[in-house]
Amino acid sequence: MSKSDRENRNTLALRSIQVKLNTRERLLLKALSFVFLWIYTAGTIGVPASLLEWPVNTGLLFAALGAEAAVFAFLPAGESRIQEKIPVKFVYGGILILLALLFYVFWINGLNGLLNSSIDRIGRAHPYMLPYYRVSLSEGMQKAAQWFFILWAGAWVLLLGRRLLKSGNIVFLGMQEGIFLFLQMVSGIHADLVMNLAVLAAVLVMWIWAQGSRMPEGRHRLAAAESVLLLAVFGMAAAVLLTAAAGRIRKSGSAFSGTREKISQAVEDRRYKGESEVLPGGSFADLGSFLPTGKEVLKVTMSSPQSYYLRGFIGSVYEGNRWTESENEKRWAGRDLFYWLHADGFYGQQELAQAAKVLKPEEYQENTITIENIAANRKYLLTPYELQMKEEETKKLLQKQLLGDEGIRSAGLQGEKKYTYTSYPALAASYPELVGKLSKADEPAEEVERYRKNESYYNEYVYANYVDLPENIRQDLNGIFGNAAETPAGQKHTDYSSAKEDILYVLTRSYTYEERLSSRWNGPDLVDDFLQNTKSGYSVHFASAAVLMFRYFGIPARYVEGYLITPSDAEQMEAGREIVLDDSHAHAWAEYYQDGVGWLPFETTPSYLQVMNQAQEFQNISDTEGSSQQEPPPEEVEEEEKEEEQEKESEIDWIFIIECILAGLILLVLVFLLLVIIRIIREIIISRRLRRDFENEDRKIAVRSIFAYSMYLLSVAGLEIRNQSLFRYGKEIEEMYGPELRREYAAIVRIRQEAVYSEHPVSEAAYARMLAFEQKIWHAVYEEASPMRRLQLKLIYLL
Repeated sequence: MSKSDRENRNTLALRSIQVKLNTRERLLLKALSFVFLWIYTAGTIGVPASLLEWPVNTGLLFAALGAEAAVFAFLPAGESRIQEKIPVKFVYGGILILLALLFYVFWINGLNGLLNSSIDRIGRAHPYMLPYYRVSLSEGMQKAAQWFFILWAGAWVLLLGRRLLKSGNIVFLGMQEGIFLFLQMVSGIHADLVMNLAVLAAVLVMWIWAQGSRMPEGRHRLAAAESVLLLAVFGMAAAVLLTAAAGRIRKSGSAFSGTREKISQAVEDRRYKGESEVLPGGSFADLGSFLPTGKEVLKVTMSSPQSYYLRGFIGSVYEGNRWTESENEKRWAGRDLFYWLHADGFYGQQELAQAAKVLKPEEYQENTITIENIAANRKYLLTPYELQMKEEETKKLLQKQLLGDEGIRSAGLQGEKKYTYTSYPALAASYPELVGKLSKADEPAEEVERYRKNESYYNEYVYANYVDLPENIRQDLNGIFGNAAETPAGQKHTDYSSAKEDILYVLTRSYTYEERLSSRWNGPDLVDDFLQNTKSGYSVHFASAAVLMFRYFGIPARYVEGYLITPSDAEQMEAGREIVLDDSHAHAWAEYYQDGVGWLPFETTPSYLQVMNQAQEFQNISDTEGSSQQEPPPEEVEEEEKEEEQEKESEIDWIFIIECILAGLILLVLVFLLLVIIRIIREIIISRRLRRDFENEDRKIAVRSIFAYSMYLLSVAGLEIRNQSLFRYGKEIEEMYGPELRREYAAIVRIRQEAVYSEHPVSEAAYARMLAFEQKIWHAVYEEASPMRRLQLKLIYLL
């Protein structure tokens, strides 16, 4: 660019000018700035403070942020000449950085204290081994340090708020609130309702600012009606904040919990659900019959064929209509225990094999097992009780940082379809031998002693978390067992043999195995209904009842769903050759904790008692063999199927109705997106058409096209296009960009008029002047805009 061009460009540079405001307008603008900065900062700081349960008082937090907002609302905005050398935002930012350096001990201790509080809240919701940060100050000073950091962070938020006020960027605010709500819905951790309202109120105030304050390059104008609305919003915001300070607004978790659960279930189904799932995954709502179709679900390959119980879902907490995993807060409370156990290589999922390993490892040959999941649920890896892997494999498969000892979660977005691990031969049916060897080791080796110590620590956790029993079930079982559950003096629970014998006797004598239910179950308590009313069901019912019976006797127990590799399956297998299991191998069973060796499967479903290998002492219990109900004749089966089909036809298919509604909503969204795409394409075509003629050889056409595009840019900047003479826009352009541009605009209009109405050709000088004018407007509107404003111009105005 030549020197003359640079001088010409400087001459035509656009400069924003400020319209002088009267006292009332200045006060209104300051009041609006204060309201916005206060509620925006209260929401932006308050949402994480409430979400992560920072140890601060809500009322005091709002008051402190309000005082900070008042200071920032009346600070210089940087309109003076100083900004030409050092932007005010850099000055304020530098001051904040200097404060952090001067009071570094306070700053870092406040940050670490809030991080520890946040980690504790996240860990209670999502139990995972998370780091803690060092805090060196006393408790009283730590409180002061946390307040120092919160106010320091609030100052940065206020700087961002001032920037948002200047740009009027309501899109950013909407995105911020959307992110806050989305994180709360997905994480299951919820902020106070007032915190979310504060951010929503900030969006409303910004909308008033954008509507009531016309801000093309620094011009402000407030209408009387908008001033009244401003005062109304101010009163509403003050009422909300004062109510929050009084602690009268409860958390908004209930607003998201139901939605989150539905979304979470839908996402899980999308990620993990297989084509053949005949068991409910621990959820009994709308529980139907057990109807395997013979569909292939698993391909299993072993180096040494064995019979195994393959565990998938493990339920620890009984809620009447479902089993869930152990409570997150309880797992988080045991984080120190799991940290040291995992560091020492002790995992509850492979305790049985570890017990065998420390005694006589040379007696057991490792069995390599490969599972290929064809059509089963992929949320959990299917593993046996005898799981035994090398240290590096254990850390990867069992996730050293994960707290808990239940089902092994599958990695990957859609779970793992094929995986390999190592295991010991089937030990579940021969555990008494291991228990005996452990108890007889008077002078154990170092590994045995270390195992005993770790098992004792883990044993305490198990008894503290897996013996809970609902009171109504306790009353049911008290009527069934009477005094049989009395714990002998000095013992934690009833004798294992007595408890198991009583459980088997009751379930096999008083309850009937039935795969076909008379109707779908939707009651409040499955086990209570099974014990007192229906007295028939399949593995889900028997296993659930057995778990609660174990707990009634004081023995820790859990509910398990998975697949069986039966002894007959193992006999048909060859080493290294795969065997295919169909969905009839799906099964639910109870597992109980045997002191010394860990979790063991216990079969209580009548028709399965002779299928899987059991401990020798219970293979010949009376009245267990053949106690299941005989299969009905084919005619009765066909009749039952017809009745079920008629019942289904008569019922309202709510799922279908919901699917239709969702399909309609999706269709509306697609139509809306189509209209948006059509509009974007149309605007792009118009813009390209105008720009295409910029270099037309017919300079008259080129000048008209350049002028039309320049007016479009001015309209984006805030110029209201009306049906009037082009020359009348001069005054408004002067208010926006100063008198120099008004004079240049007048000359440009004359060039355009000559191109439209005169027969004279347009000179190259006039064409160049028109093109330079368009470039100046473009530079002012787009290239000098902030990144967020550019995004807005791209998305809304398609520049």
